[in-house]
Amino acid sequence: KALILKSPTKSGTFLFNTLGICYTNNVILSILHRIATLRTPVRSLLFLYFINCFTGTLTAVFIQIKVFQAFPDLSINIIGAMSAFTGTMVGFCVFGYFASLFSLDAKQGFYYSFISYALGLFLISQVSTIFSVYVSLFVYGLGVGFFWLTLHTYELSETKDHERDFYSSLLQGGAQLISVIAPLFATVLIWISVSIFHSSSFTLLFAVSPFFYLLGFFCFKGIQEYKPEQIEFADIAHFLFERKNRIAQLYLGAGGSTHILAPTLLPIVLLFILGNELRVGIYSTFAAVLSTFLIVILGHYRNIGNRIFLFGVSAIGISGLTIYLGYSLTFTALIMFTVLGAILQPIMKISEHVVSLQTMENIGRSNKDFYATMILRDFSLWFWRMIVGFFLLFVCQFLPSTHDKLSLGLYLLATMVFLTFIGARVLVTKMGIK
Repeated sequence: KALILKSPTKSGTFLFNTLGICYTNNVILSILHRIATLRTPVRSLLFLYFINCFTGTLTAVFIQIKVFQAFPDLSINIIGAMSAFTGTMVGFCVFGYFASLFSLDAKQGFYYSFISYALGLFLISQVSTIFSVYVSLFVYGLGVGFFWLTLHTYELSETKDHERDFYSSLLQGGAQLISVIAPLFATVLIWISVSIFHSSSFTLLFAVSPFFYLLGFFCFKGIQEYKPEQIEFADIAHFLFERKNRIAQLYLGAGGSTHILAPTLLPIVLLFILGNELRVGIYSTFAAVLSTFLIVILGHYRNIGNRIFLFGVSAIGISGLTIYLGYSLTFTALIMFTVLGAILQPIMKISEHVVSLQTMENIGRSNKDFYATMILRDFSLWFWRMIVGFFLLFVCQFLPSTHDKLSLGLYLLATMVFLTFIGARVLVTKMGIK
């Protein structure tokens, strides 16, 4: 809504309201103009990301809830997440290596991604044993790996540093809008499944979701062909032993840890506090409304000079909120985490996305492009995800209740969020990454 300013007179109120409307309209028109000036491949990347984000948001929370309801042991969710991220590593790193070895067109990754996603969702809907949970999540993870390999490849080959803050803001702005629509749509599907068809909660959700990936095939025409350079042993040696790359491991390790902890723990926290999946869907919808348009407006003012400052403020705030949620695990704590996190999370994600792109460009060999570093970086992320997954799995064996396990996991998540900012700050000061 437009900015509404009160005045003691009717004429003053009209003037201030008019100024508020004009200001808001100017910002929106400026944003739309900048979107229109993006090159066709970059706009295609945006739309492909939105398709992936919509279906992922539609199902991600409920995948973890479905697994936990079928097998009420947090350890199974943790192992399932590790299986999914192993699939992601295979789709990203193994396929990425063979793409460089045989000069395959990187664009094919989008096709493989959407097929793997759809197959994974179908298998998840059919799980009946613990082993089938791990297999289905591995297949779904393959889709994640294929998608992000291809998206990152084209982000780095098509976008320039001066436009990445705005591009990343559009990604997060679209993700915020999707975070409203997708949970609402998922909630409606769950309600229809239970109330009208008298079926299990997730029947329609997992039956309908794969079809949204078909929309991606309309976006492939705008993507250019890209055949990566071959990865050499020297690239691996440089990544492992170059001093600045060892510095980058703090950022990669902490960031990779948050990627496995948050998607695994937060859905179970919602279920633990709210009681059932329908309430989770309704709550997720209202929570997302709080920050739908904020991130796009913020992206209009972001620049290279303030991205680390915003990263720090948001990371410290999120860490504090996560610690409080882990300590309390009450509805009041969840409300605080949601309301303030709705503002802070998108701010942090933009900075994290931009710094990640810069990292992939700056820690590789000077005579090579970004591709080898991107593949090796994701393998490093997988390694750290497995380390923190095994650690959490080990410690959970000694905790008596789900409450205690969730609290420990949230404390660990808060620590990793803060260390992600510290790692980004180190990259800026020690390596010159902006």
